[in-house]
Amino acid sequence: MTGDITGGCSCGAVRYSIATGKLNSGICHCSDCQRSSGAPFVVWVGIEPSRFTLLQGTITEFASSKWARRGFCAACGSTLTYRLADNESEINIAGGSLDTPDVAPPAFQIFPKDRPAFMNGFDDQLPVKDVEAYFNGLRER
Repeated sequence: MTGDITGGCSCGAVRYSIATGKLNSGICHCSDCQRSSGAPFVVWVGIEPSRFTLLQGTITEFASSKWARRGFCAACGSTLTYRLADNESEINIAGGSLDTPDVAPPAFQIFPKDRPAFMNGFDDQLPVKDVEAYFNGLRER
């Protein structure tokens, strides 16, 4: 892919760009993502923080758990970012906030056991990454 990727919130108050490079895109079915987004899953696009540039507005963050911070637009509530507290090397951008989401098709999924039953079979072609042990360790902190 050539050129920067752009995106933003629903109301346009927040705009950002992502510099060209590898995109680590996957579907998260965890219950925390379901609750925070109001959707059965969220597509997250992982990148190095140095490739993320805020062009306009402010991303408001809150600690959604002991291990993570979620970013959103304070004006419209759009989900924008997710950061693990113990991983400064990656920021995750909500795939639905990209101007052209097709540039970051999901390559994996996590927490499929939390997937709502009506989603069974929807994304079975994607391999499952086993990250539960990692997150269970974070929950125990």
